Amino acid sequence: MRALVLAVALAACAHDAAAPRLPPIVGRVRALDGESLSFGALRGKPSLILVMTTWANPALIEVPHFAAIARRFGDRIQVLAVALDDRPEPVVLFARTFDVPFPVYVPDDAAEFVSARGPLGAVAIIPTSALVTAFGEVSARVEGVWPPGALEAAIEQLLADDRTNR
Repeated sequence: MRALVLAVALAACAHDAAAPRLPPIVGRVRALDGESLSFGALRGKPSLILVMTTWANPALIEVPHFAAIARRFGDRIQVLAVALDDRPEPVVLFARTFDVPFPVYVPDDAAEFVSARGPLGAVAIIPTSALVTAFGEVSARVEGVWPPGALEAAIEQLLADDRTNR
């Protein structure tokens, strides 16, 4: 079973492995309390970034999955979400209702954020998530929901690689 999960993880990331690496992520988003975050500030620790909306059903799958990841990996990885909702109020309600244990941000300009010039490149499917190295490079990206076990395997691999590259 573990071999199957690893094969699925590698298949999920295969497209990204063959694609050119994105430049280190840059850009800013705002926390629900208004505080600004520069993606450059995430460097130094691997990150898992979920781009979502509160009204799309896949968020109901990925947010609990990402919450479990945040609990499992603790401070070894930064987990955060960027919600593309039109207004911050539904995002606040969503985060409270589902007791989201990681920070949720909103972009100042959602159209710019999801464009090819955005910090994660063009985002056409919601959810889209990216696993980012401690050096700020996107190492894996999935449009849609991660296959079961694939995200965990990708994180384990990233953490192993980051330890050897420091």
